[in-house]
Amino acid sequence: MEQKNQEPEMDAYDREEQCRKAIRTVGRAVFMRLLVTALLIFILVGTGLQGWVIGLIVFVLIINLAGMLPLVQELKKQRRQLKAILAEEE
Repeated sequence: MEQKNQEPEMDAYDREEQCRKAIRTVGRAVFMRLLVTALLIFILVGTGLQGWVIGLIVFVLIINLAGMLPLVQELKKQRRQLKAILAEEE
C-alpha cells in the first residue's frame, strides 16, 4: 500500500494569504534592488572615480538589474494568481 503525503487542499483564504505574502516579499526585493541601483547611479554620477571603479560599478549595476528580471516576472505571476483567486471567491 502506497501512502501519499499530500497536504490537504488549501481553501481560498489560505491561498490568498499565501499569495499576498509572496507579493509583499517579492515587492520588497524589487524595491531593494531599485534602491541599490539608485545608490550606485548616484555614486557613479556624483563622484570622480578611476576607470576601473566605474567599470566595476557598471558591472554591479548590470548584475543587479539582470537579477531583478526574474523577480518582476514572479511579481506579475503572483498578481495574476491573486486576481484569479479573488475572481474564484466571487
